[in-house]
Amino acid sequence: STPHSMEEGLRAGLRQLSPPLQVAVVRLPSVILRCDNHKQAGQLFNEPLPIRLPPAMWNTEKDNFPWTLTVSDLHCYTLHGSNRLPLLKPVSFNCTMGTAPKMSDRQVLSSLALCVHLDTTPVSIKISGDQVSLIVNLLVAQLRVLNVLIPTADATSNADSSSLKLLSSDESSNFSQSTDIARSGGPVKVKLTGWLQWTLARTTLSMYNRPSRTSPNELKLTLDVEDVILSLDAERVYHKVKFKVATASVCHYIRTSAKEEWKKGEFQGLVMRGYDPDGFTM
Repeated sequence: STPHSMEEGLRAGLRQLSPPLQVAVVRLPSVILRCDNHKQAGQLFNEPLPIRLPPAMWNTEKDNFPWTLTVSDLHCYTLHGSNRLPLLKPVSFNCTMGTAPKMSDRQVLSSLALCVHLDTTPVSIKISGDQVSLIVNLLVAQLRVLNVLIPTADATSNADSSSLKLLSSDESSNFSQSTDIARSGGPVKVKLTGWLQWTLARTTLSMYNRPSRTSPNELKLTLDVEDVILSLDAERVYHKVKFKVATASVCHYIRTSAKEEWKKGEFQGLVMRGYDPDGFTM
């Protein structure tokens, strides 16, 4: 039968190759960028409106976040012949961005604050020995290509040194005077501040091993972290970073064949577990 998509054509080609080809696939997400700046549009019809809008919908005294970026269904997997192994399960995130400008008495912009809030769906990453070897081989091949395309540092330094031009005494004095004038008579500096918050409900990292002669069982080691909050507050005089984790645990599982379900290992599968009712903050 004729394949109807690129993925079906790739799978059909993988079945015919010997030895089987290994492929890493990254499926790009759908991206939506929209602006919800209804405050400025609403002010145009402030007086003629015959109805009252609730404050939750529109508030003239409140700076709303106008820009929203939504990225959906980003995932990655590897193909080893006819076997498909997930690497990154579908993940999405929603980013909200907004600015809060402040004007001085002379109606000049005095400060500008950038606020960014990033909310991510649970992230699940699975890594096996075959996937690690495949990724390492791909990175080595890409580095070889970059070494051919990008010129060496010696050639670049020689080209830059040949294009240098020495300034005379008159030119250097004129340049220093123009620099001093620009510094003294420049526009008023705007105070810039930034605030970033990233929330992640859950992230899971699972690592698998191959069955060997000494140990025919399959093993899995899982790192599970819940309720991750990262906040960054950047001011001119200081930078404050806060990282908070509610729970973190490491567990191990075992099974004798791929047809069976994973079972907890010794000591109920627990390797490490940390928990704080108020969250772990650093």
